[in-house]
Amino acid sequence: MQSAVEYGDVPHAAAHCNHRPMNTDSTKPWQRRASPFSRYAALVYLGLVVYGSLHPFHGWRDLGLSHWAYLTAPPQRYIDKFDIFFNLLAYVPLGFLLVLAFYPRLRGWTAVVLTVLLGTAVSAGMEALQSYLPQRVPSNLDLLCNSVGTLAGALLARARASALLDRGVLLALRLRWFERDASGALVLLSLWLVALLYPKTFILGLGDVTTPVLDWLGEQINQPLNLNQWYEIPLTFYPALEAMVTATQMAGCCWLLTSLMRPLAPRARLLLLWAGLTLLCKTFSEVLLTHADDVLGWLTPTAQYGLGIGVLLALLIGGQRRTRQTLALLALTVSLLLVNLIPTNIYAEANQQEWNPGRFLNFSGVTLWIAALWPFAALVYLLRHRAKK
Repeated sequence: MQSAVEYGDVPHAAAHCNHRPMNTDSTKPWQRRASPFSRYAALVYLGLVVYGSLHPFHGWRDLGLSHWAYLTAPPQRYIDKFDIFFNLLAYVPLGFLLVLAFYPRLRGWTAVVLTVLLGTAVSAGMEALQSYLPQRVPSNLDLLCNSVGTLAGALLARARASALLDRGVLLALRLRWFERDASGALVLLSLWLVALLYPKTFILGLGDVTTPVLDWLGEQINQPLNLNQWYEIPLTFYPALEAMVTATQMAGCCWLLTSLMRPLAPRARLLLLWAGLTLLCKTFSEVLLTHADDVLGWLTPTAQYGLGIGVLLALLIGGQRRTRQTLALLALTVSLLLVNLIPTNIYAEANQQEWNPGRFLNFSGVTLWIAALWPFAALVYLLRHRAKK
């Protein structure tokens, strides 16, 4: 039997979700829905776990020890409570998303057991590979914490899987407000919020690949390289350039978001919510990662103008879905060109160098690459989606 969702009668199906009984046993087999969003998110988060576990990916060496030796290593003399908390917390989303990704093919305790086994295997493999990295120390305590975190996430998802995916409020809103094929793009937009956590010269300066490429080339020839060696921009121009980068990046992201919405979606409220999430993520970065005295110091007048203009453009200029996709393409392309062609502001760079990732070294490595690659992933998505249309 085909569900209403498959035939495109999504608003009706979403409304019907709200009237179903809340008892899990009342859900008929044909009413159980798989979640493409959960599957995409689980794959992406698994990739982030692997990247964060093996960052910074250089200096590999063999010490002559078995890579499984950490399993029988004696207890550590010093136990960092922060590391325990972080290792627990990092795997909770993985356990949660895997159970949702398995649903409805695998449910209940079967999904929980398989998820815990998979999470433990991933953690064990990452710890084993860390034996070859000079900056990493494999630990059986980390493995235990990761496994417990996976179990906690799996148990939480087991209790709420049917409610979330079959008849929950979030499902109803997802189906009512967003197009059926929006799952992949919604995961992509979620990564945009993660990318904002990495401090950059421009607050929304995502997509900077020029700097790492020049740094790598400079290492090869033992001579620092940067764009300032070829051309310079007067310092008085930088506020306007920052506003342009911020406005184009914000507008492009907002147009991408609105291109996923159905005609009856509360577009203005969702865009304002998106702007609020942007402010929250940047402020969280200041509080947790940079330890700045003024947590809103990043919200300069220039940043405010750029954010406001970006949201306002997306609110005022809409049109058909294809039009919004085209606008998103143009805005993100302009932002990408500006970020990669504007020489570094030496004063802003000096402030950024004061940032020390410290305990968040692995997390910062993940956010760095998400920030660098996100605009390219968004452009690929938009180009492919327009080509399909």
